[in-house]
Amino acid sequence: MLNEVLPDAVPDATGVLPRLELDSQRYNAALSRLGNSRQAEEDALYLRLTAQQDPNPRH
Repeated sequence: MLNEVLPDAVPDATGVLPRLELDSQRYNAALSRLGNSRQAEEDALYLRLTAQQDPNPRH
């Protein structure tokens, strides 16, 4: 998800990921993508939980 708006972070020889330099545009894009993804996951969870309580079968 974030790799669509951030450059690839290649680990060094010890497996540590480097720090990425971000300008405000990339930062805002990543933050927006993260927020949208989190909201989609919360919505899906809400639907699953409420579907368990719904007496009407879904078709």
